[in-house]
Amino acid sequence: MKRILPYISYLWRFAAGYRRTTALRTLLGIVRVSVMLAFVWLSKTAIDCATGRIPSSTATLILWFALMALCMLTDLLLAQWVRYIESRSTMLLTNGVNRRLFSVLMMLPLTGSQSQFHSGDMLNRLTLDVRTLATFILSQLPSMVVMLFQLLASFAFLAWLNPYLALAPLLIMPLCVLGAKLYFRRQRAITAEIRTNESAVHVAIQEGLRHRLLLQSLECLGEIDRRLSLLMQSLDNSNRTQARLSSLSGAITRFGFVAGFLTAFGWGIFSLKAGVITFGTMTAFLQLVNRIQNPIANLAGYIPSFISTSVAIDRLREIDLPLAPSSASNPLPVERATLAAGHSSAPHSPLPSAGVRVADLTFSYTPSTPPILSHFSHDFTPGSRTMIVGATGAGKTTLIKLLLGLLRPQSGTVELYAPASTSTAPIPVGPATLSNFVYVPQGNSLLHGTIRDNLLLAYPAATPDEMAAALHTAVADFVFTLPQGLDTPCHEAGAGLSEGQAQRIAIARALLRPGSILLLDEFNSALDPSTASTLMERIAAHHPTSTLIIIAHHRTAIAPHCTSILTIA
Repeated sequence: MKRILPYISYLWRFAAGYRRTTALRTLLGIVRVSVMLAFVWLSKTAIDCATGRIPSSTATLILWFALMALCMLTDLLLAQWVRYIESRSTMLLTNGVNRRLFSVLMMLPLTGSQSQFHSGDMLNRLTLDVRTLATFILSQLPSMVVMLFQLLASFAFLAWLNPYLALAPLLIMPLCVLGAKLYFRRQRAITAEIRTNESAVHVAIQEGLRHRLLLQSLECLGEIDRRLSLLMQSLDNSNRTQARLSSLSGAITRFGFVAGFLTAFGWGIFSLKAGVITFGTMTAFLQLVNRIQNPIANLAGYIPSFISTSVAIDRLREIDLPLAPSSASNPLPVERATLAAGHSSAPHSPLPSAGVRVADLTFSYTPSTPPILSHFSHDFTPGSRTMIVGATGAGKTTLIKLLLGLLRPQSGTVELYAPASTSTAPIPVGPATLSNFVYVPQGNSLLHGTIRDNLLLAYPAATPDEMAAALHTAVADFVFTLPQGLDTPCHEAGAGLSEGQAQRIAIARALLRPGSILLLDEFNSALDPSTASTLMERIAAHHPTSTLIIIAHHRTAIAPHCTSILTIA
């Protein structure tokens, strides 16, 4: 029981907001069972009336027939209602949970246990595993409860008709339990193996599509296809093993059904011949046997659902995704992210002019690796323009992440502070202080959408004039010479634009933010010296009080525009 409780708890939290829907789905199923049991009783009574075992008039027979038709119509309407609830609520629950979990994933720390998972694997878990749980909660779990009710109610009805006949369907129970016991453990291991193989295939496909230009240039598409073929072969082997186990378990269960039905039917026909039961009772008995054996068969068939659900829960818990409900206006409260990083949860208003003071900072990504930065200290004073240079791997980009508060050092401090003329106390950096920063990462960072969509990510309320001003500062006036202007599509990874164009649009996007500290990581890697120099002049002119921190591999044409150069060995 201790092993089951965590799964029940997870499902309970997963179903937040949809528990009433699950209860309604279950209640409607129970009503359907009751209606069909009423149909069985009505059909028995009508047959006994027709055969003369119960004296009745033609009008009475018509009444019984009308009531039977009403039962069938009611069942039809209830079935359609149940299907609508299942399809609609499953979609809403899946989308809602995916949104919540995606928000949590986006705010996970850059180091820790989650960083070992590939984005393709996480996407596989968000789609397949989340839908598995949603389907279980809104469809399979209510169906199982309804079938248990149907089994008990049908058995009670049959026992009321004839206690001896009620014993016959129970002959299949031991065989079903035996089949389930032989099936469960091995099937669970195979299901987990299938999910792992599916993730591996998903990762391989995603990686291939992302780096298709590189792979084409290396002329290694044949090798990539071979590796994908091996992964798919492994997945196919796991699926075949699962199919064999399912067939074996199904064969055992079906054998039990045949034995139980033949025993019950034989008993019934001899009882009918001896006059122990009526023809109406025999008809009702045949319907009830079916309604007893079907739930047993379906419940045995739900064993794979239990297995898939438990594996899905394990896979979601493995990446440590919480399921705390969130509001629609703020799907991921700032409190969760900041508390996870060990910072105050209250977001800070951006300072009009700010510096960053780093004191005795030491950081390493894992305890077993040497520090990337060791006892590093520097004061980026308000309004200064600092170029940080150093060899690859020296820790320049890591320093940017520490300044943003997205990484936590093992020791030392990183604080924001206002000019001495103010009385504002220093503030430790963290997710709550991100509003003070304007960050331009290295490489192409445009998202799929239009240029306008990308610009509005930084400032959703930006006007066309503000966007035009940011593009001008970023030397990206070329946007207005494009046929569609701001509505020009940016395809995946900025396809359709040159690297230099994409980089300048990314800079314009960042400049729309109100932060007073500009972090530019290799922002000029795709720019010629003249464009880079013009860009620096315009940034200095339009942001005279901003603090600029520029990452570079070596001194470039923008060095003369900086007030200091910091070398990281």
